[in-house]
Amino acid sequence: MPKVSFLVVGAQKSGTTTLHHHLAQQPDLYLPGCKEVHFFDGDSRDWSSPDYRAYEAFLTAAASTQICGEATPAYMVHRRFLERIRAYNPQMRLIAVLRHPVERAWSNWRMLVTQGAETLPFAQAIRDRRNRIAKNWRAYSYVERGFYADQIANILDLFPAGNCHFLLTEDLARDPTAAIGGTCALLDCPSPRLPVQPKVVKLLESRNLGPLSPNEFGLNKAVRRP
Repeated sequence: MPKVSFLVVGAQKSGTTTLHHHLAQQPDLYLPGCKEVHFFDGDSRDWSSPDYRAYEAFLTAAASTQICGEATPAYMVHRRFLERIRAYNPQMRLIAVLRHPVERAWSNWRMLVTQGAETLPFAQAIRDRRNRIAKNWRAYSYVERGFYADQIANILDLFPAGNCHFLLTEDLARDPTAAIGGTCALLDCPSPRLPVQPKVVKLLESRNLGPLSPNEFGLNKAVRRP
């Protein structure tokens, strides 16, 4: 039987670190100490005969009674990653946190600027991303990571709908207890540790990047909730 039974698959910069933190506090769950194992999105592996022992080595400290999972936000970006997950465990339970695509892209850009991996202004980085993605899709897929409709369609095409759970970043921030409670219900976590105190992960910035204008890229338009 596969040892990993649930994954936080995305989206990047939407609250997955906060979700990982809260799930790791649950005594009935086990997540590796390192967030983002990046197993199924590794294209250099031999996927005709993958060595899952290397993947499951992250779980050596898990108790036999704990439900094991991990969080790697890149997993929902490409269908081939999800297909690899299905090959490992067709009954994998998947959790995704979704954030307004413009706010997500803005946060993504701020992170890369802070890390020294991005030098272009936000508007230019958005315009030039298509020419840069071929060289580094992980860094410059500012807009593409927000194409949630296609990503969710892939998830629901490959996995049972009852195994999938979608959260909004706003819900995780506004009522983390309800958000974590619903997630634990999906995972059959018998005794979730609730209530949950809010956790905010602040980005350390090397310079003042300023706020995102509410009129920029249609951010002022209302977000349609599911």
